Amino acid sequence: MGDKILEVGGAGIEGTDAKVKVLMNNMVNSETPGYRKSDVIIKSFPTYLEEASKKSSTQVPNIEGTYYDQNPGTLLRTGNKTDIAIGGEGFFVVEAPWGNAYTRDGRFTLDKDGRLVTVAGNYPVLGQSGSIVVSPGDEIEFTVDGKIRSKDVEINTIRVVNFNDKSKLKPASGSLFNASADAEMSLNQSPRIVSGYVEASNVNIIEEMMQLIYLSRLYNIDAKIVSNRDAMLTRALEMGRPAQ
Repeated sequence: MGDKILEVGGAGIEGTDAKVKVLMNNMVNSETPGYRKSDVIIKSFPTYLEEASKKSSTQVPNIEGTYYDQNPGTLLRTGNKTDIAIGGEGFFVVEAPWGNAYTRDGRFTLDKDGRLVTVAGNYPVLGQSGSIVVSPGDEIEFTVDGKIRSKDVEINTIRVVNFNDKSKLKPASGSLFNASADAEMSLNQSPRIVSGYVEASNVNIIEEMMQLIYLSRLYNIDAKIVSNRDAMLTRALEMGRPAQ
């Protein structure tokens, strides 16, 4: 059996390192519209079953996955007619090269062919009746209930979908998510759309900086525990050796 203190300390360092990497990614994307804050899920498990049965087990931190906070960010005014935000639950649907993807990033634009596409990636934005297309050079406007108009003619309705379990959404890149095969999705027939606004990231940069300071201290404590324990074991081995 390995040394329990070294095992716990080493696992603690690994978990803290994983958290710092995710935290730094949050900070880098704090100004990316629609970005969702993430965190590493760490749980403990009994080191030895025998000790666990005696209720005296040592607990080792175990990285189980990543959690994404799907709480909405604040709405920021841009004044751009093609920028929209969802005032409530739901996700926009875009057509990515690998299939449909979902986002709260409503930074859209019209390409040279008149298609409504995402600013990040140039992915076509989907309406309830398919791609959203206007004649090249025409303008586009969105009503509060998601209707899309061009030259006072209704051409489509922005597609907004809801998920019963948002943990089924996995990040593709930045603020873009893929849905698991078993995700339960429903169409929002009457979305509340806010035109001329985008949803900001839900990352609180001050909280992230405070967390970084805390993790730095925790990392130093774990590293010190491992270093001291390693030194103690080395001395114990040296004391147990026969004199030359």
